[in-house]
Amino acid sequence: MTISLDRWSPILRLFVWALLTTVAYAQEGPVPVSSGDTVEYCLRCHGMQTMGQIETLGRIRSLAVDAEAFKSSTHGAKSCTFCHYGFGEFPHSEKVVARRKPQCTSCHRGERYENWGFPAVKEEFDASVHKATLGDAFTCFACHDPHTFEPSRDHRTIPLTVAYSNAICMQCHQDRERMVTRFAIATAPLEATHAFLPNRDVHWRTVRCLDCHTAPNERMVSHHILPKEEAVRNCVECHSQESRLMSKLYVHRVEEERQTAGFLNSVVLNDAYVVGMTRNRYLDAVSIGLAIITLIGIFLHALGRYLARRKVRKS
Repeated sequence: MTISLDRWSPILRLFVWALLTTVAYAQEGPVPVSSGDTVEYCLRCHGMQTMGQIETLGRIRSLAVDAEAFKSSTHGAKSCTFCHYGFGEFPHSEKVVARRKPQCTSCHRGERYENWGFPAVKEEFDASVHKATLGDAFTCFACHDPHTFEPSRDHRTIPLTVAYSNAICMQCHQDRERMVTRFAIATAPLEATHAFLPNRDVHWRTVRCLDCHTAPNERMVSHHILPKEEAVRNCVECHSQESRLMSKLYVHRVEEERQTAGFLNSVVLNDAYVVGMTRNRYLDAVSIGLAIITLIGIFLHALGRYLARRKVRKS
């Protein structure tokens, strides 16, 4: 049936047009006033630091993106709509906003990403205490900001690597209020739960949380976060020649330093020094030899002074 508005009065035609427009708006969302798929287009709004959204419990979720950080990230060459499909029109329709959120595994799967170990990462992630406790509420994005993420840390020193990694953990675990509002979990202060740890602050500056709170694997980073009851508490696990740090934090660093700095420099200058762990038999032999020579020199010097004094007294 075809409806003709030509014979209707102007007021009635206006009313019908408004009704049809309202129905279309409710079904499809607002009529776009602009569109684009470039990063610059999206950053007109999302480049503002005050861009945010009020969620449940009154928590404000930031929707701001740092343009420079995104540009230098691993996703910096992608357009925003590569992941946020359908958001190229503004204002965004409710249908697009309600759509399932982007997931890392939507792209990071298949043969192309096998060398990155994503299948193993997913298995570890699914077995982690975070996933077991929080379920689907805990995603990759809880720790990794896709707008700033950089996968390779080879160019960083060990202290910078530790600081970067621990900052990810601390953004939640050091903010007890955030743990409650975001995950509905009440936690004790970290200072109290780690009171058993000797020189606690030194450990936090020089060792990653992951080195004590993850299961061993063949890579530098494990995503299998263990329950707190299974975290490392035995000092010997790190402070020994069979240190677990050699299969985690320092697994690639020592070999790389030997190739770039030379064997002697890597032994003397590397920052992979841990009491009870770092030991080189050649340096041990040299050190013991120098110590013995020093003691012999002191003994001979004292003996010479003693004999010289006796000679003076006799004369």
